Amino acid sequence: MPTEEDRAEFSAKLSSLDDSEIRRRLNEDVFHHQWKRAAAEEELKRREQEREEKRREEEHRERTYTRRAIREGEEAKTYFKEHPIKAVLLTFSVIVLLFAWYFVWHAPVLKRAEKCEGEVILLETENADLLRDKSSLQNQVNACQERIAPLIERAAREFPGEELNTSLVKIIKRLDADPLTAPIAEVAAELSFIVERADNKPTRHMSAECTVIIRQGENQLILTRGYQTDQGPFKVGQALLRADLTSRPTSLLIGKPIATLREADNIVAGCVRLGDYNKVVGGQIHLVINSSIRLSFDIPAQVVEKAPFFYVSDLSRGLQGLVASGSGGNIKETEE
Repeated sequence: MPTEEDRAEFSAKLSSLDDSEIRRRLNEDVFHHQWKRAAAEEELKRREQEREEKRREEEHRERTYTRRAIREGEEAKTYFKEHPIKAVLLTFSVIVLLFAWYFVWHAPVLKRAEKCEGEVILLETENADLLRDKSSLQNQVNACQERIAPLIERAAREFPGEELNTSLVKIIKRLDADPLTAPIAEVAAELSFIVERADNKPTRHMSAECTVIIRQGENQLILTRGYQTDQGPFKVGQALLRADLTSRPTSLLIGKPIATLREADNIVAGCVRLGDYNKVVGGQIHLVINSSIRLSFDIPAQVVEKAPFFYVSDLSRGLQGLVASGSGGNIKETEE
């Protein structure tokens, strides 16, 4: 016979099992002793009785609450029928309380929320403006650094050991005497040309990256890139394309004297997606060196054979803008 300790230990083990596990063990005859089977069956019956009692209590509580709510509702109806003035006063009090809640608490909260939302929008706008100003200032700083870096490098190379400010003053005096010796810091290109379709069909707008390359033979001297800033129909089957481009800082002549541009003998230009346009009617390329020197080159009429590029092979007229005389020099702008 099992002892009380055995029964207590087995009861504790049964309490840790759910109903499905106990039934499974009963079906598989896991409990080898009869008293264990009886204890397991008794445990299942006890749990079932507890669930049934709990369900009955909940149903009783629900019926009680329902009857109470119905009774109280009927009493309230009867009371207000017998005392209509009190019903009116109570309704009026509720309406007054709702108005007071809205105008005293809720409306000010809404106004504060709208005010905060307006301030947030204003701060976001100011933040966007500040970010734009920061970006603009950063671009200006980068441009200044690109222009100053070649001067500092030249001053250190030509006047080693001297104080930087002193050597820069000497370099600037030399540049004033001969502007063509100034280093190239930046070259901007303005590209404008007319293209034509072979089939003379109506034009369609295009948007693409454009390139202007200043070369000496096959060697790239200055590479400029940018995107179209304007495009539109010109005539039937033709389109007028414009683009603003800037030089890449890795270009060969960046940091070299402006006079070295005389070495250029051809220009390659083009846009990535010329589509069905296989003929360049004409146009112009304007180069702006260091935001001060402007050179202009005419684009001759030609058939685009190696799409998307076309060529300017005669630079003599455009390079007349670079003229040196004597030990000094002057720079003149070519006529457009």
